[in-house]
Amino acid sequence: MRCLVEASWGMGDVLQATPLCHALWLLGFDVDLLVSLPWLAPLFDGLPPIRRVLTDRAAVDFGGYDFAVSAFGDRHALARVAPGLCRDVTFRDVFSGGLLEANLRPARDLGYDGPVPPSLARAAAPPRDLRPRAVVVHAGCDPRARGKRWSGWPEICDRLAAAGHHVIVVGTEVDRSDTGWERRHDCRFGLALPELVALLAGAELYLGNDSGVGHLAAAAGTPGVLAFGPTDPEIYAPNSAALRRLAAPAHDGETRAPVVGRRVPIDRLDVETVWREVEAVARDRRRDPLRPLPARRPAPRGDLEARLPSPAEIRAVPPTLQATDALLARVFTAGVLGLVARGGDRRWRREVAIAAGHANLRAAEARRVDRTWRSHRKALRNLYLAWRAGLHVPSLAAGLALVATRRSRGAHWDDRTLD
Repeated sequence: MRCLVEASWGMGDVLQATPLCHALWLLGFDVDLLVSLPWLAPLFDGLPPIRRVLTDRAAVDFGGYDFAVSAFGDRHALARVAPGLCRDVTFRDVFSGGLLEANLRPARDLGYDGPVPPSLARAAAPPRDLRPRAVVVHAGCDPRARGKRWSGWPEICDRLAAAGHHVIVVGTEVDRSDTGWERRHDCRFGLALPELVALLAGAELYLGNDSGVGHLAAAAGTPGVLAFGPTDPEIYAPNSAALRRLAAPAHDGETRAPVVGRRVPIDRLDVETVWREVEAVARDRRRDPLRPLPARRPAPRGDLEARLPSPAEIRAVPPTLQATDALLARVFTAGVLGLVARGGDRRWRREVAIAAGHANLRAAEARRVDRTWRSHRKALRNLYLAWRAGLHVPSLAAGLALVATRRSRGAHWDDRTLD
């Protein structure tokens, strides 16, 4: 059985989707990974849990997959894979349990009961010029989120160098500072990603902000310290037990969520607090331990008793976003398990499509009740999915009702709406 995992947005978001690929592979599925950033493909080429890495969405044969999961990010597969056999990860999923578990939830619903698998990233050959007591530092971040940069890394690096550590500063050209402080140390900007993973794997420590390089350090198992300010480490932290997380303290009225409000400034973290944490991890340099993963199944297991909700049961579901999310997840899980047990039977696919169509109609109704502009836009997506499932007349009627709601009451933009 072939499945597609769609991973998009930044490097950290893509790496946080690789435990899902690993878990689905352990369940016996053949997993292809679709990434939106072609320059990330070398990180995953040749890794056993991933059969193929795809970078051109226009060239993907979505109809050739038995099912798909759109990890947190874009949802292009949702509109192209067979109705009911694609699961997407929403903001509400992420904020209820963290990004890692939200991405992993579809695999858990399909039977994966092991720990979170390690993130996947391919390493090049180990660097030959790596000296003892090497510390890799990435003081930058996504240039579109400069509020994640902590200004105290230059002093931390100077203290490490004075203590005899080999300080290596990494990043891209946009990570270079205006003052050029990094030239006091070993600068290695512009490394190929597999080379950067190899460097991280050979280093004693990693230090940085909330950035994609921190997720590479997690994949390499390197211990270290990460500084968080406007983002929540409980939600976005890399997949590692060896990376310590320091969050700047929040004051009243400040938030770490991507909603309207004042964000927590990262420079509220003081140098002495971070230095104490760096000294502690330097004394205890234990790497991320191996995880007791289950053996890979020779083939995925289905369930002939998998039961799809009836239209009457779907109509009884409360018109709330949480309830309809759970309903769509239930249709997906029953659909995939039944599909595996029936060997891809076309009649079962049709039953799944009908159930998914009714579930999407219910989800559209929940979003129409919400009456925000963003919810109404997403309701149109639900109605399109119901139309694809063959429910043409009900989806058209629901669309007209949605338009009438907007005209009569007015929908407004609300940045606090998470999905």
